[in-house]
Amino acid sequence: MKRTFSVNIACIVIITLFSVSTAGCCDKRTKSADFLTNSSHVYINTECSSAVSFHLALFSKQKIHEIKFAGLEGNDIYNESLDVDIYQNDSDIINSYKYQGYHLKYIMIEIKPNSDEVIDCNFERIALNVDGVIRKISFTKPVEHKFSGGNIFTEPLQISVVPNDMPSAYINDTSQYVIYEFLATEDIMLQEIRFSDFIYPANVTYTIDGSESMEAVFPISVSKGQRLKISFSFMSETADKFSYVTNNIYFDYLTESGMSFYNSAVIVFDPIFPILDNDLSPIRTLYDHIAE
Repeated sequence: MKRTFSVNIACIVIITLFSVSTAGCCDKRTKSADFLTNSSHVYINTECSSAVSFHLALFSKQKIHEIKFAGLEGNDIYNESLDVDIYQNDSDIINSYKYQGYHLKYIMIEIKPNSDEVIDCNFERIALNVDGVIRKISFTKPVEHKFSGGNIFTEPLQISVVPNDMPSAYINDTSQYVIYEFLATEDIMLQEIRFSDFIYPANVTYTIDGSESMEAVFPISVSKGQRLKISFSFMSETADKFSYVTNNIYFDYLTESGMSFYNSAVIVFDPIFPILDNDLSPIRTLYDHIAE
C-alpha cells in the first residue's frame, strides 16, 4: 500500500496543443487549410486533483478575435460535470505573430471538476467556437486525466529541486539531462523512477552528499540526513522534439520499516516554450513540420 504525507502545490498542466482543422473537422492536412494545429503530436496522460489546464496554439489565416469553449467529445465525457475556462495570452509577441500567412493565437484552457464525484476527464476532441466557426480539434492519442494525485511530496524523502517544465528538444537527446535533488529524513531505498506514459529515464546517474557520480543501479540506498542528486535524460518511442508531452514522474521508495511511498510531479515538454530573447524560431520550425 502506498502512502503520502502531503499533497501540496496546485497542479497546472501546461499543454500546447496542435492539430489540423477545417470549419467542421480538423483531420485534413493541406497547405491550403485556413486553420492549423497539431493534435497528432500531442500526448497527455496526467494526474492532478485540482485541474487539467493546457495552452492551445491556433494558426489561422484570419486574425482571431474571439474564442469560446463549445464542448469536449469522447466516450463517457459529461460536459455538465466540468467547469471550463478560456484565458487569452496577453503577450504582444504572441498576439502579433504572423508566419507564412498565418496568425498565431495562444490561449489557456482550464478544466475543473464541479463536484467530488468527477474522477477523470478523458476526451478525443475539443470543440471551440472561433469567431463564430466551430472548430473540432481531434487528438490522435486521446487526452487522459485523473482528478487525483499530482504534485505529491513526502516527508521521508524530501524534494529540494524538481524540474518540471522542459523543451521538447530534450526528448531523445542524450546530451540533455536534468537533476532532481532530495534530502532523506530517514533511511530509505529508492526503488524506481518512472513516468505515467510516453517517457522513460535513461543514462541515470547519482551522487550522495557530493560524492563522485555513479551509474544508478536500483535500489539506491540513502541514509538519514544524506542529500541525493539524481540525473537522467528523457527517452521515448512515441514522442519527439515536435511533440507536446505532459505526464507524471514518480520516485518510488521504501523506508527502513518497509513502508512504501512515492514523490510525484506533473512534467511538461513543450515544443515552443520557453521563448528566450524573443526567439520565435521554435514556432516556425513546428509550423513548417505540421504544414508539410
